[in-house]
Amino acid sequence: MSHDEGGAEKRRFQRFPVRDLAFAVLEPYFGRLGQLKDVSRGGVGFEYVEFEEAGPERPTGPLRLEVMRLAEGFCLQDFPCRIVYDEKSPNASALVHSVITRRCGVAFGSLSAEQETDLDQFITSHALSG
Repeated sequence: MSHDEGGAEKRRFQRFPVRDLAFAVLEPYFGRLGQLKDVSRGGVGFEYVEFEEAGPERPTGPLRLEVMRLAEGFCLQDFPCRIVYDEKSPNASALVHSVITRRCGVAFGSLSAEQETDLDQFITSHALSG
């Protein structure tokens, strides 16, 4: 994510809040499974719960993202991606002493034509103003 001179956020693609319950998981690093918060043609943002003792381990190597809508069996599969940020959620409150809510943003790599079509369908069907 980049910012202009005034500090305002500049994004290549418009981001849309997700209106329906959907989950995101990074593979092969399953420690980041969380609720999808927003989506764009360039990536997603999601929140996940982390146990304080574990610490935010940074995965190395290529990552893949899956987005699942369990209610209808819909899944975006095998999307190449990289982590842009992984930080304590601004709305976080410790559920219990050792549990922290974090927010993770990922940017997509090169998508196939089929993945782009599936992503557009997901945005249209499950995002606000999509």
